[in-house]
Amino acid sequence: MLANIYLHYVIDLWAERWRRCEATGDMIIVRYADDIIVGFEQETDARRFLDAMRERLRSQKHSMTWERFTQLANDWLPKPRILHPWPERRFAVKHPRWEPYA
Repeated sequence: MLANIYLHYVIDLWAERWRRCEATGDMIIVRYADDIIVGFEQETDARRFLDAMRERLRSQKHSMTWERFTQLANDWLPKPRILHPWPERRFAVKHPRWEPYA
């Protein structure tokens, strides 16, 4: 899930902008999970897109810090809810096999 959030920012939004501003022919982008397929009408667009994507990934490698990733996850993922009848005793399970004196 977190990879999809990362790829949305690093590839999806950027590729849509690249298509609007840079592509001279038709272009299609299909991404499912962490796979991406990009189709072009013209070979020159494909070569320029590949070069631009390599540069994009190279530049994003160091800008995605753990703090930024955590911020994105907190913004996109739902907050956890404890659905246990005794949340304060969630892991306080008593079982004879787990107690040293049993």
